[in-house]
Amino acid sequence: MKKLMVVLIAVFIVAFVPSFSYAETLEQFNKTGGFEIEGWSLADAGWTISGTERWISGEEPYKGKKALKLWDDEEIHKLDLTMSKNVTGLDKGTYEISFYLRGDFMKAYFSVDKNSKNIAVSSSWKNYKVRFNVVSKESVNIKFVFIGKDGTKPWAWMDGISIKKVQ
Repeated sequence: MKKLMVVLIAVFIVAFVPSFSYAETLEQFNKTGGFEIEGWSLADAGWTISGTERWISGEEPYKGKKALKLWDDEEIHKLDLTMSKNVTGLDKGTYEISFYLRGDFMKAYFSVDKNSKNIAVSSSWKNYKVRFNVVSKESVNIKFVFIGKDGTKPWAWMDGISIKKVQ
């Protein structure tokens, strides 16, 4: 009887409890943007992940002790990672997201809500800055997409993600 009750409770939780989407304030987002966290996964840094899981490494950060490492050692695999996070509590205005990225053999995209921008990935560290507007709501969805080119060994490092209000 106890086993049946446990199974019924588990089924109820899965079926009726709404899914949780992680969100952070601007201050929290900026605090984890350098990947200086306790864990080693993107989920530990509060990112929602789909596709190929990659981790945070201490090998080659731009600054600090850790950075996001993406790679695929084999040409037959295709690196494919989407990482997103909601940022809440934003006032209306113009914001700028800044991040450092380097890599090769890959395409990268950045988007805020539904507005996206291609990122030209360089093999040396480069600082990217993209402005976006918050018009009618207090939260935005920040998303990065990395897609490795077929027949290559794609790699990238990302570090120092931050957002500031500029107007």
